[in-house]
Amino acid sequence: MKNGKLGILIRFLIFLFLTNSLVSQEYKSENVQKWKSKTESFESSLEVYKSKKNIKKNHKELYEFLTDALVSNRRGENTDKEFEDLLHNLFLIWRTLSEELKIRILEIVHGLWDKEFIYDIERIYPELKDERMIAIAFLYLNKHTGISEFSYNKKNRVLHELSSYISKKNQPTEKNLTSIFLHASEYEGWKFFNIQRKNRTHSGIIIVMDESGNFVKDSSGKIFNKKILSRSITNLPYFVINGNTPSGVYALIGKNTSSNPLIGPVPVIKFGLPYEYSIQKFQATREYKDWSLSFYKSLFPKSWHEYPEITESLQAGKLGRSGIWIHGSTIDPMNFSSDKPIPALGCSTLLETWSTDGGLSSSDQWELTQILGDEKLEVMKGLLYVIELNDEDSSVELEDIQDEIDEYIFLIKDE
Repeated sequence: MKNGKLGILIRFLIFLFLTNSLVSQEYKSENVQKWKSKTESFESSLEVYKSKKNIKKNHKELYEFLTDALVSNRRGENTDKEFEDLLHNLFLIWRTLSEELKIRILEIVHGLWDKEFIYDIERIYPELKDERMIAIAFLYLNKHTGISEFSYNKKNRVLHELSSYISKKNQPTEKNLTSIFLHASEYEGWKFFNIQRKNRTHSGIIIVMDESGNFVKDSSGKIFNKKILSRSITNLPYFVINGNTPSGVYALIGKNTSSNPLIGPVPVIKFGLPYEYSIQKFQATREYKDWSLSFYKSLFPKSWHEYPEITESLQAGKLGRSGIWIHGSTIDPMNFSSDKPIPALGCSTLLETWSTDGGLSSSDQWELTQILGDEKLEVMKGLLYVIELNDEDSSVELEDIQDEIDEYIFLIKDE
């Protein structure tokens, strides 16, 4: 263990020396350079879509426009009223819209607005057939009008999970982390702990355990930790595509770059959900052949088996969610809080800042990836635990979990 700690410290000293000079030189983003033009394009497109004729004629362009509006949180701009009017108009011609447009509109309304669309949603809700649309519309009405019951066919897996979610969403989440640290340390590879509040609007923190079971520390000797946001811009729950990052366990897949310009050039850390990857990626023993609840729960200490939210990643993977990674962001921060990462569409994000010429100024994501080394690695071993600590109305800070970290370190120090 001593050698492992020394290696981590040396790596961080080298990292600190190189950060300011190398990071800004290596990473450039064309998307950042387009921030101003995208805002201007958004405003001009609003003028175009005031005409229902243009809406009907340009479904593909409208979808791209709405996607930009969603991921960039355009609700926060001076065009707020014009954008709201456009959405109301889209509900008026709902039956003429494509399925993908309908879903994007519902995602925008759920993620960016409050009660302004109750009438629109109530009007179209009885007509909905697609279970994803039904789920989003119901969640919106549940939040703003209090409706709590709906009927569904048991073959509708998304709606079945919605029913389960509604029944358990107010259950307490308070947990002691020492037992999960001890349990995770028995597995091979790196272990990441993404610790969140129940309200995902608050940022959480991520800490890392190395292959030897030691928590990674920075050059000052403090536990390495970074703010991490696991709230989707849609703020939908775990079982809906593009919803919040599901709680539970993931397999570490590797580190590489993404082709998505909104994620940017800084390497991502890829993680895999149950069912997205085989149980072998989750270090299954020979007694388990395929995915089951009993194997999944074996990845947690027995004292955690009673917490319903630990199975979110299992259910999300079973329902077809995939590609939930940890990454940075090149999205224009104008409409977001400056003290926490920018939300994505289901992944967890770390804070990055960019200069207007497209250069990277700082990156918590880059610091996190350096723990794994400089190489791009497609095959790695390890686990990620996404944990909802409790329902306190504040961001998670290192001080909130320091006692459990200290207890873990005390328990393993003589091993």
